[in-house]
Amino acid sequence: MPGRKERREQARALAKEIMQGERKKRKTFETFLAIILALIPWGFSMLVIWRIILWGSSWLFLLHIVLTSEPAQQRLATRTRWMIAIVTTIILSYLVSCPTIRAYRREQAEVYEGRIVPKGGWRTNYPMFEIGDSARILAFAGPKDNPAINFVYDQIKIVHSDDGEVLLSTRIRDRAGNVVVKITDNNWQISRSNSTAWAWNYNDEALEVMNGSGQVVLQIRALPGRFRLQGEWRDEQGNVFKIFKEAGGNGVIAKLVPPAPRLPEIVPIFLYPSSRYWGRYRDNPQPILCTQHFLLLPCGMN
Repeated sequence: MPGRKERREQARALAKEIMQGERKKRKTFETFLAIILALIPWGFSMLVIWRIILWGSSWLFLLHIVLTSEPAQQRLATRTRWMIAIVTTIILSYLVSCPTIRAYRREQAEVYEGRIVPKGGWRTNYPMFEIGDSARILAFAGPKDNPAINFVYDQIKIVHSDDGEVLLSTRIRDRAGNVVVKITDNNWQISRSNSTAWAWNYNDEALEVMNGSGQVVLQIRALPGRFRLQGEWRDEQGNVFKIFKEAGGNGVIAKLVPPAPRLPEIVPIFLYPSSRYWGRYRDNPQPILCTQHFLLLPCGMN
């Protein structure tokens, strides 16, 4: 019969063997989970933010597996392992920051719906809009249910909501009568037809849409006291109603009856293509910096 000391040694060896087996199972599970988390974004279509979360989780699992392994625990102090984890994470973030931001810009540029909200609130007693940046401002003091401007086929409707928000609704059509863009109470929706809506760019406070010919057909920007608006509206007879700022700086509302001469084109306020310059105004010449995620890293123009 083994003595008491031998039995204790056997119990310790058995417990150690069980612990090693459990640790091996846990490491196997963590490795499997890290692989699955890394592969899911490649197999399924998802938002960039979810890709970042899944790949980041996979990276953390990988770090945990490597730095808590027996060789690492035996050869490296705890502080050293923490430093390795921090430094490698910073380096990885630096390397993936620009591709991630470019992918995020492309994703946002392809959004077909959104909402316009001015910075700093509305602060106005009457719904108003300005013709471009001409300083020609029209205030609408009529009944809530009436359009501020009626173009027969479509209209511009600007009203105050019950909580004081200024709401704009309108539709823009092409020559064939197809809706290029529709705005309902500041919620905008772009046509998914590339021949109808050729390009657009936007941010939280502005939206600009070009038609299939590359001409700006709607330009709207929400300012604290008013909307800044330019665009082209068509009726069922082919007449064009255009709101624009002319070269001399005057705001113009014109009706064109075919065959009328072409009016000056509306100057874009955004840079294009939007996949590269999402939400960026033309009057902002500073270089693009990767400041939205991870590190401050110049991304160039790709």
